[in-house]
Amino acid sequence: MKKKLIWIISIIAAVLVLFIIALIVKNATGESDDKNTYEVYKAKHESPLTMQGKASPDSVKSYLNNSSIGDYLYPTVSDGQSVVKGQQLISYDTSGNSRQQLVDKVNQAQEARNQAPNDPKAQSELTKANDALNQFDKQINDSMFASFPGKIDIIQSNEPNDGETIMQLISNEPQIKTTVSEFDINKIEKGKQVDFTINNSGEKGTGQIKKISELPTSYEDSLQGQGNTAGASDMSGAGDESEGGQAGSGQASNPVVNDVGGKGNSNDASKYNVIISNLSKPVRAGFSLDISVKSNNIKLPSSVLSKDNYVFVVNKDNKVEKRKIEIKESDGEKYVKSGLKKGERLVKHPKSSLKDGDKIEVEK
Repeated sequence: MKKKLIWIISIIAAVLVLFIIALIVKNATGESDDKNTYEVYKAKHESPLTMQGKASPDSVKSYLNNSSIGDYLYPTVSDGQSVVKGQQLISYDTSGNSRQQLVDKVNQAQEARNQAPNDPKAQSELTKANDALNQFDKQINDSMFASFPGKIDIIQSNEPNDGETIMQLISNEPQIKTTVSEFDINKIEKGKQVDFTINNSGEKGTGQIKKISELPTSYEDSLQGQGNTAGASDMSGAGDESEGGQAGSGQASNPVVNDVGGKGNSNDASKYNVIISNLSKPVRAGFSLDISVKSNNIKLPSSVLSKDNYVFVVNKDNKVEKRKIEIKESDGEKYVKSGLKKGERLVKHPKSSLKDGDKIEVEK
């Protein structure tokens, strides 16, 4: 009985020794399934940035009753009419305006210049006279003719007072206005294509980012308030052009604001105005839209990066290539700058023993 027990113990011990030896040999030759089995991450573009916006005309110009060029008579176009650039919109009786006086001054200055061709004062007077005539002609053109193609919206055609709006010219070119937060502004750039969907119809189209404001909306609101207090007006050039150059040439106010402070809660994220133009299809002013901006950025989880920004790229045969890539950081996230393409597979949590050219098992 005692011998039998000794034999059993000896056999068990021998089996254990052989098992341990086999494990040691297997680990030494790199044949462990666990050692070379890894999860992989497939490089992909970041999800598209989504925004909401409103359609608006590219430009709106107001035409005011401008008595400095003559007596207002009547509109030469009808409400809702489509017009082309340069088409006459308003008729004035210009027989009593000061243009002839300005022409006479140019002729007088030219005669004086001819008599004294080397006199700098005579040349200066001629230049001033020509500038005054050109400015007056610009007033007439701005007050009577279409500055761009569009549609007419008659506001008041029956005896408007001086300075009152007669009509508005609404551009044929639509645009989309939206905002982007401070956390997403680095994901867009001027000229980048966007996709949009018109909410009320589901129609889809494309556009292009035309402008991204330098200042957040809170700062712009603050500046507009201070500018209005100082007597400045911002009508995209429309009101100033319509009212004429004599008043605008010497009396315009151009305030400098040194204390630019944003309105609202300081803890709120800043938002920036974005203008999207070159729309592939017309959108009526005021329509709401969903906007999507595709990203070409590849964001990487920290689990695929080893020291000094090396990654292990897995080929179709499950062999790894140790590759150094360039990384850029934004808002605490890591993005590929160069060295990696969409669709390539990367080893997650690579062990220090993993080497270039090793073959691995990929977890399903």
